[in-house]
Amino acid sequence: MQTRKMTSKTRLFKILCPLLIGCFTLAIAPAMAQQDGGSGYGGQQGQQQNQQGQQQYGQQTRQKADFEDKTIEKFAKAHKEVRDLQEDYSSELQNADDENQARDLQSKYREKIMSVIEENDLGVEKYNEISMAMQRDSDLREKVEDKM
Repeated sequence: MQTRKMTSKTRLFKILCPLLIGCFTLAIAPAMAQQDGGSGYGGQQGQQQNQQGQQQYGQQTRQKADFEDKTIEKFAKAHKEVRDLQEDYSSELQNADDENQARDLQSKYREKIMSVIEENDLGVEKYNEISMAMQRDSDLREKVEDKM
């Protein structure tokens, strides 16, 4: 019986592991939904906005990210708290007994992460913008790490 339960937990963890990986980007979904404009199912407006977003992303990747120090400080504080929440989430997810409990945990931590971002005077969109900029701008990444 113990072996079967361990197997179930292992299987559950393997199934839900992408949720853990996606936890860092949980905040992206609301921003993307807002950006989509609710056009749904491939509407022309949604496609145009998507093309504009891709063009803007292409322009952003060619230039260095430029954020005020105060914004970087807010982001660094929020980012540290989000990482701590991710560790807690990972630990609790490993102990989840079933998929419903895992979904509840995901919802709970998504709300906590969004709350942390808002409490640090950053919108989800700004948080994601800085997070993506860090991936391509090593100077920005160093600034954030120094403030953490």
